[in-house]
Amino acid sequence: MVSPHHLLKIATALSAVALTASVAVTPTYALQDIAIEDAVAQSGSVTADNGVVVQSDGQTGDQQSQDSMPDNPNAKLPGTVSDEISDDATVVSEDLAVTPEGEVKNIETGETVTDATLVGTQDQQPDPLAKTNGESFIPVSAEDVKNAVADANVQLSKFEGNEYGAHWGTYNNTKAFFDYQNNLFVQQAKGVIDVSEWQGDIDWAKAKADGVEGVIIRLGYGWGNNADKKAQRNISECKRFGIPFGIYWYSYADTPSIAKEEGAGVVAKLKRFGVRASDLAYPVYYDLEKWTWKGHQPPTDPNVYN
Repeated sequence: MVSPHHLLKIATALSAVALTASVAVTPTYALQDIAIEDAVAQSGSVTADNGVVVQSDGQTGDQQSQDSMPDNPNAKLPGTVSDEISDDATVVSEDLAVTPEGEVKNIETGETVTDATLVGTQDQQPDPLAKTNGESFIPVSAEDVKNAVADANVQLSKFEGNEYGAHWGTYNNTKAFFDYQNNLFVQQAKGVIDVSEWQGDIDWAKAKADGVEGVIIRLGYGWGNNADKKAQRNISECKRFGIPFGIYWYSYADTPSIAKEEGAGVVAKLKRFGVRASDLAYPVYYDLEKWTWKGHQPPTDPNVYN
C-alpha cells in the first residue's frame, strides 16, 4: 500500500473545465503532474526571501527552534496570531501583546485582557513579571512573531523536499513552492495531491496529519469504463475527515461525440457516488494529455478541443 505522503503530485491546471449536466466543454490544457517523493529535505540549506535559512533538521540558520518565539528560545511560539494584533504591537509574553495605545491583548484570540493582576487598576500598578509568570522575556514586535508563525507552519508540513530538489518555503510571508534551483514555482501554495486506485487504500487520517491540505480524486477515464476502483472510498474518506477535494477525469476524446460521452459519464458517476456541487472544494478537472491508444491518435491542434 502506498500512502499519499510517499507520492505527492503537484497538479497545475492552466485551464480547468467544470463539467455540468449539460457538459459545456471549453478549451483546456492537460494537467501537468510533477511526481514529488516524500523524502527528507536535501542536505544543505535553502534561503527564503525573508532571510530564514531552512535546513533539513528543521532549524533556522541561527539554530533557534522553529516553535520558539523570536529572540526568546525558551518561549513557545503561538499557533496563530489574531488579526486584531497589529504589526506595530509589541509581544511581551508567550500569549500577550501590547498595542501602541497600551491595551493588553491575547495573541491568539485578540481579546482585550482585563485581569487586574496583568493590567493593574487605576490605583495600583501590576507586577510586570506577572505577564510572564516570573520568567524573563525579551519584548519583540508582533510583525516578527507573525513571520515566525508563518515560517513554522510551513516547516510543519511533511512535504518539505524531494529527490528532484523542489521544496516548500515562504515568499512575501506566504507559503510557497520552489523548484530545484530555488526559483519560485507558485505563491500562496497548498499541499494538494492527486490520487487514484494506484495508491491503494490510503490512510486518510495519516495523510491529513502529514500535511495534506487538499485532494484531486480520479473519478475515471475515457468512456464506457467503470469508475476508478478507489474513487468511492477516497471521496467518502475525504468527506469523513473534512479534507477539501475535487475530481479529475482523464480524457481520451478525439471527437465531439466521445467528449460528450465522457462528460455524461462524469455526471452519472458523481450522482452515483452522491457528490453534490457543494461537496467540491476544487473543480472537476478535465485532464488532457498526450495519450497512447491503439488505433487512435490524440489531437495535435489545441483548437480541436473547441
